[in-house]
Order: sequence, then structure tokens, then C-alpha cells
Amino acid sequence: EVMILDRVMTAAELQASMALTRPNNQAPAIVVPSSAYGKVGEWFAIPTQVWDDGLPLNRLSYAWTKARGPDLMISNFPSVGPMFYCSTSAYYTLTIDASDGALSSRSSVTLRTSRPPQVSAGSDKTVTIPNAVTLSCSVSDDGVPISGTSSRSSSTVYLNWSKVSG
Repeated sequence: EVMILDRVMTAAELQASMALTRPNNQAPAIVVPSSAYGKVGEWFAIPTQVWDDGLPLNRLSYAWTKARGPDLMISNFPSVGPMFYCSTSAYYTLTIDASDGALSSRSSVTLRTSRPPQVSAGSDKTVTIPNAVTLSCSVSDDGVPISGTSSRSSSTVYLNWSKVSG
């Protein structure tokens, strides 16, 4: 709306015209996956994006918190996309809060961490042809799948022997 006056505006008129042109502040928008996966003993990121309209002060702050799960480390805190490090296979709930100084938003992600299966191929064997040899191995797993369904009971470890040399 354009107003053309042949006089000086009163303070009330000026204030009313400024209210018409001033956009309303919107809370920051956060996009984070509903679930994420990480390997125990390795740093990993959770893809996260935050947008804001720049109001009221064009300043955003972020805070990641752990709502559930054992201890974990966060680097590059308090950035939008810090790196996470877990030393235990577990399920976590992590929350990100974003604030523009007046309004805030919150979003959560379920994080699952898993340790790779531990495999021992057993002791070295010597065989004389045409005799047979019995190979044995052991495999241990934490039971937490790194991806797929969230059920703890769905973790299956597959074992495959292959010839390396000889």
C-alpha cells in the first residue's frame, strides 16, 4: 500500500504504516532425519539443515542435547551439523534446538550405534593333500543392527569363508 500525504504524518500514523510493512518473525525451520546410524568408535555426522527468516536480529543459535542413551561426544558444538562419537552400541535420542532470539524450534532424531562383528578365523592349519582339514572360527556381535529395522532381535550376522592365497 502506498500513501501520499501533503502533510507530515502523526506518530500514530507513522507507527501504523510501519506495522503494515514489517514482516512477522517466523520460528526457525529444522530438517533432520527421523533416524540415523553410526559405527561405534568412529566420528559421524547427522545431516541437518536449519533455515530462518532473519528476524528479529538475523542471528541463529543451535544446541544439541542427548535425551536418551549412554554418554557420547559432540565436536564442533554448537554448530548445525556437529560430529558425534559413541563408544557403546546403543540407541539414543538426540534433540536439536534452534533459536532466532525470539522464537525457537526443536526436532529429534533416533540414533542407533553398532560395533562391527568381531571375527577370529582360528589358528593356522597345515594340510597334506589329499587329506581334509576342519576349519573353525568364532564370531561375536553386539546384536544392534547398523541399518534396517529398529528391532534388536532382527540382527543377523552372515559368515562367508573365502580363499586368500595358496
